[in-house]
Parts: sequence; structure tokens; C-alpha cells
Amino acid sequence: MAATNSEHMTRSRGLITFTERERIADIEGVENSKRYQAIFRVRRRINEEVVEEVDLHRKYHPDLLEKLQAVVCNEE
Repeated sequence: MAATNSEHMTRSRGLITFTERERIADIEGVENSKRYQAIFRVRRRINEEVVEEVDLHRKYHPDLLEKLQAVVCNEE
């Protein structure tokens, strides 16, 4: 993950932050407690926020939901 700071600034965040991405990626030197905290936050986000967003897409923008499903289910 050798991206520059400017690349981090221009990319928008998906499900996880750049810091969480580094901690979850099992990079050497990351404390286990920080890794577990990052995993916990992502799991909570999936269970709470993503569920709400899926419902929103289902109701107002089914095409976005189809795109999301294709990406998550690796159908593209």
C-alpha cells in the first residue's frame, strides 16, 4: 500500500478508512489491539450503516443496488 498522501486525499472512502485498511491488511508492526478495533468498527458499519444504505438504494435507486450487488458478489 505504497500510495502517496495526495492519492489518499483524492480517493473517496468506501467501507473502510485508509487507516483501517492498513490495520486490517496485517501489515507488520500494527498492534493486535488496533487491528481488532478496526475490524470491530468495520463489522459494526456493515451491520448498521450498510444495511440502512441498502434499504435506501432498494427504495429509491434500484440500479445502484444492482451495481453494489454485482461488485460485492463479484459478478462483473
